[in-house]
Amino acid sequence: MNLSTRILICTAVFVVTAYCAEWVFGELAVYYEMRATDTPTRQELQDDFGLGILGLFVVVPAAIIAGLITSFVVWRKLSASAG
Repeated sequence: MNLSTRILICTAVFVVTAYCAEWVFGELAVYYEMRATDTPTRQELQDDFGLGILGLFVVVPAAIIAGLITSFVVWRKLSASAG
């Protein structure tokens, strides 16, 4: 497998993983914030500033890190199978 194919595959893996991880971590952040502020519904969280901070400083970096780790693992697997 040549280098450009591995780069393309790992980029696609990064994008898909980061998107899915952001969705999962975002849901976890919402449930955490609902529990921490004792709000029964999501609609009551619409003006919660803490949820925005949690999303920006926790969810987004965690999703990027998850994408990087997964694409690195795929890169290593593809490199090992090519050699």
